[in-house]
Amino acid sequence: MDFRIGKKRIKAIYKGENYIPGLMMNGRLWHGSPGKVTFTSGWKGQPDTATWGGDKVYYNIVMKTYDESYEETRIHVDSGGIINNTICRNGYINVLSGGVANSTNLRASGRVLVSSGGVANDTTVEYGGHFVVSSGGVAYNTIQTDLEHMVVYGSADDITVNLKGLLTVNSGGTATNIKENGGCVSVYQGASVTFVENTLSGLNLSACSASIHSGTTAIDTVVSSGSLIVGSGGSAYNTTVDYRGTLAVGKGGVANSAVINASAYLSVAGIIDNATVNIGGSANVLSTGTANNVTLLGSGGSNGIYSGCKLTVSSGGTLNNATVYGGCSLTVLSGGTATNVTSRILANIVVSSGGYITYA
Repeated sequence: MDFRIGKKRIKAIYKGENYIPGLMMNGRLWHGSPGKVTFTSGWKGQPDTATWGGDKVYYNIVMKTYDESYEETRIHVDSGGIINNTICRNGYINVLSGGVANSTNLRASGRVLVSSGGVANDTTVEYGGHFVVSSGGVAYNTIQTDLEHMVVYGSADDITVNLKGLLTVNSGGTATNIKENGGCVSVYQGASVTFVENTLSGLNLSACSASIHSGTTAIDTVVSSGSLIVGSGGSAYNTTVDYRGTLAVGKGGVANSAVINASAYLSVAGIIDNATVNIGGSANVLSTGTANNVTLLGSGGSNGIYSGCKLTVSSGGTLNNATVYGGCSLTVLSGGTATNVTSRILANIVVSSGGYITYA
């Protein structure tokens, strides 16, 4: 069912009768002064449409869907319409041009779309929520928490992206004063972003991803079945990457002291210093990437069979000061460079035509 908040007076159609402005409870419009407004779509006897006056401000709205067999609750905020302190669970809010949504809380598949000319202030997006700022729309002071997504095509300012949160800034979008606080920020080409300084200590990324960009530092991070993405200007220190985890050091990013364990992966397009790749781990130094002081550890198994890890230096990548132990593999592809390499017994080193290597 749809409700519309705008410049016009409230009029609801319910069984052919018109109702005056009042209190909406359980899908029915009652006479009285506006108070706590609750929308549910758990029964069939709700109004078909409603238009709410822009001269009224509605507070403490709760949107729920108790029975998925009924149509979700939807609010459209027209020019002059204002809603405050709204909880949106399994519902949809469209803030149209001239409309304003203040202090909205999204959770459990609740969705907000800020259309061109619309404004959303003080939005909190929790587990399962989805927040989209269209081109020409504006959002201020947004906080993201667990497993939710915010997409910016328009303009957003003062955004906090917490653990398991995801912010996407698309081409043409602008997001300023982003605080990366354990969540992941994805910036498309053509987008404009700025970050505020923040230091993360002891972050545990289990089955989730986090990004760190300009001014953000991550210390003592543990990654398992997730990823730590070090973007331009970001710094990571003392990172441990476990089973199915990834440490991705992007162009302009810096990492120092990383341990890559079994079934974990290291990708370097920026700079990494002091990395250890253990048995079963793998790493790739990509174009524009530089890896300094890298140790590839292997071990002797029964019957003299060795097991180890692998590192590939791709075209345009550089590896300086590496030690390769038995059972481990170092491959330098065409256009790649490896200098001052120490090869231990039963190490496997392959240099493709056009690759370059020097030994210690």
